[in-house]
Amino acid sequence: QLECGKENIIHNYLASNGIDAESMKLYMKFSPLKGVSVNGEISKFSNGDIELDSLKIMTTQFGDTIDYSIGINDITLTSIEEKNSYNATLAGRVSNSIVIGEFFLHDNVSKLDNKIGATAHFTPQNICLSFDKEALLLGKPFMFNSGNYIKVGKGMSLETDVVLKNNDISGF
Repeated sequence: QLECGKENIIHNYLASNGIDAESMKLYMKFSPLKGVSVNGEISKFSNGDIELDSLKIMTTQFGDTIDYSIGINDITLTSIEEKNSYNATLAGRVSNSIVIGEFFLHDNVSKLDNKIGATAHFTPQNICLSFDKEALLLGKPFMFNSGNYIKVGKGMSLETDVVLKNNDISGF
């Protein structure tokens, strides 16, 4: 278990890079039966025009699979005209050579503005990313083509088949 406020080497290092945090907590459990479990939180994080009320991390191991969740509460982005506030979550599972994840973004009235899911397969030859068929972007429903993929191979070779569109015929 690790808990710290502002008077420590970690805070001083972050501050020297323009990052401020009020407190940090990290809890880790190791069990031969349950594996590894990690929970962490950073409170009142800021860097320039970005402020976070809290950043929470949770992982739980089940055999050779790790479930993860990273949540950011009350992200405030300051632009020239206005301040906007959001909540974001990235959650999923890591198992052997596969990473599955979903990203959610809510505006300051908890309306779901963005939701996108993806699966990444890792092999010695390449990384292949595919998106879940349904997505929500800027509050509008979008669809990815069936069998979509982005494949990055050795030497950074790139192969893609991704079509994203909505009912308004917009997309790419």
